[in-house]
Amino acid sequence: LIYQVFHALPEMTGPAGQPVGAILGFIRDLMALIETKRPNYLFCAFDTAGGGRVRHELYEQYKANRAAMPEDLRPQIPNIQRLLSAMGIPILQSENFEADDVLATLARRTEQAGGACFLVTSDKDCRQLLSERVLLYNIRKDQIYNAQALLNDWGIRPEQVVDFQSLVGDAV
Repeated sequence: LIYQVFHALPEMTGPAGQPVGAILGFIRDLMALIETKRPNYLFCAFDTAGGGRVRHELYEQYKANRAAMPEDLRPQIPNIQRLLSAMGIPILQSENFEADDVLATLARRTEQAGGACFLVTSDKDCRQLLSERVLLYNIRKDQIYNAQALLNDWGIRPEQVVDFQSLVGDAV
């Protein structure tokens, strides 16, 4: 979500000239989510600087063609995390796994415990997690994405997402 608002909003700077557009956009989205959806529980998952080691160990070329984080975005991440901490919203990270892995783990654990989980992400990989209890929420469209929506869009079921993406590829 931070990348989305960083690229969607015009360049903005604070009084000292520091970039602040992603901070503003993310916090604006977060506040709208809290006010309109009123979640019972909320956390934010972040990658760490060395995160995803497990994926790199499995495949050395993982993200070999991915561009580095934009320099104007890098200093905004700690400020977003400070704001989340000040709001009492837990930040979950793992040195060995990416934020997506954290989301997937908690989605499955919530499902196994009988709870419902809404993942606020536009990451297509998360479509493999869809179930009766795990749904995706598109904050831009204010739209819930479920297994039926996946079937309508891609013509597949959640357990077919990995194979489908392997066959059709993904630019990122």
